[in-house]
Amino acid sequence: DEATLEAAAHFRAMLDTERQILKVMWIRLSQLRVDPAYQRPEIPEWKLLEMVYAFDWRAFGAVSAARRKDGTFLIIDAQQRCAALRAMADFASLDERKAPDPLVLCVVFESDGRESEAAVFHTINGKRTPLKPHEDFKSAVRALEEPQAAISKCLASLGMSVGTPSSKMPNTIGFTNALVKTWLDNENACKRALRIQRTIVGKSGVMIKPIHKGLWHILSNVGPLSAKEIAPLR
Repeated sequence: DEATLEAAAHFRAMLDTERQILKVMWIRLSQLRVDPAYQRPEIPEWKLLEMVYAFDWRAFGAVSAARRKDGTFLIIDAQQRCAALRAMADFASLDERKAPDPLVLCVVFESDGRESEAAVFHTINGKRTPLKPHEDFKSAVRALEEPQAAISKCLASLGMSVGTPSSKMPNTIGFTNALVKTWLDNENACKRALRIQRTIVGKSGVMIKPIHKGLWHILSNVGPLSAKEIAPLR
């Protein structure tokens, strides 16, 4: 119908303007600025160091940047990644040589002023869908990251796997954040808590976060539970 054709024409026109609006450029890190008027505050030092030690150019991607009329480049998206890159350059200068100033791949649009930059920043970050905990866990397992990979093996040995937080399916576990935290705080207690709850609920039962945390707390602070102590919990 007419409305459909109008919509198709509108989106085709938008797609055809890509090369007019966006330019792909390699820009020195030192040339990229941040406008605190709309950007997030700086990340804590511990988080910055975490990003530095996990740095991977393949995951860095392209920086979304705006070029103002005076030629200044403003970071719209990738502020934290660029901060990690700057920290790496500072660390590299500890050998008393000049700090590196790497080229960064950027997708640039011409700025109409701070308001237009803030609007793009809001569109990118306000509409972004973050990874859900179970999705993040599964991707970490695929990447062989720890402790997620070890936890996944432990669950598999119990005939279990990770599901969504709201899943009531047997043989799945949805509280991945709590699982990672208890594993990191006391791995042995976490393993025992999983085995005990598995024994309690059986193969057709559902694993529950409060029970896991309660068992983990007892095992961490009191010690192992005997079969006699576990029996009444079934």
